[in-house]
Amino acid sequence: YEVVHATPPKEKEQQGSVNLRSMAQDLANLSFEMDAVVAASGVAADRPDMPAAPNRLAVVVETSDGIAIVKLEGVMRPEDTETIQSELKRLMAAGMTKFIFEISGLQSLDISETMTLREILNQLAAQQCQRRILETDSRRKRFLRQCNVHLDHPLFDNLAEALKSF
Repeated sequence: YEVVHATPPKEKEQQGSVNLRSMAQDLANLSFEMDAVVAASGVAADRPDMPAAPNRLAVVVETSDGIAIVKLEGVMRPEDTETIQSELKRLMAAGMTKFIFEISGLQSLDISETMTLREILNQLAAQQCQRRILETDSRRKRFLRQCNVHLDHPLFDNLAEALKSF
């Protein structure tokens, strides 16, 4: 009797206008956060717009006119801090005092990676070394700014701009 005579549920009433721009921004932030979670879990996520990155950190160093360009690619873990620091010590022993960290190749950039990066850059600052961060993704730049990394370490869109800043 209840099933046959039950009244159909009323349709939800519209609760004001929908802010599509706000929804799109929330979706973009959620997508970025999910990328960070997937990368931190070690699961390889195939995305058509992102080239596959190695599961380990690769540190590639190029030098040009007394400037060391340190490219970080792949997945950065807390245990990689020593590897990066030893590479920087080697470069400083060779007379390098200007560093550009290209982090566009990092698979993800979560809060722990950001703090690791900030710790490394602060150690360079203590050694009176000049340092710059090169990042091309606007969402990741916004994330870095929210973490206040930009206050002490300037962000640049391209290598020419970063080189010119010294």
